[in-house]
Amino acid sequence: MSMKLGIDSKLYRNTGNYNTPTWTSIDAVRDFTQNVAYDTVEAPSRESRVKSMAKTLVDISGSGSVKVSDTDAGYIALWDALVSSTAELDILVLNGDSTTNGARGFRYDAIVTQGNEDQAITNALYMDFEVHPSAFATNAMKSAVVAAGAPVFTSI
Repeated sequence: MSMKLGIDSKLYRNTGNYNTPTWTSIDAVRDFTQNVAYDTVEAPSRESRVKSMAKTLVDISGSGSVKVSDTDAGYIALWDALVSSTAELDILVLNGDSTTNGARGFRYDAIVTQGNEDQAITNALYMDFEVHPSAFATNAMKSAVVAAGAPVFTSI
């Protein structure tokens, strides 16, 4: 059993088209948290005294920190999506490289909803950002597992 490390995780953006993506790593990302949380509803019956639950909607989103740069294309793509009211990024979040078998994550058309930058005099500049699936996405949210050296996508 091998241990996975956060430094080996990747946040990609598609710089190609949707059906034949070109996954470009946003290497200036320092930290990223992939969030997955289901809403639930109580669904008990008289079959048991156990309070049972059912999953309803799932919140899949992410938050991270990216190094601010005047020239880094990944940072600029996140910034442009932040300041646009309509821009979406086709992103792939994996807990490994896109060619490492077994790496898992999600692919979705994301909107950037937050971009905080602490400009204190002693700080290196990073933008804290959040990504969420777009309500106007053309493409369905997908889970991803790398198999045979390439991501395989399954609609959620």
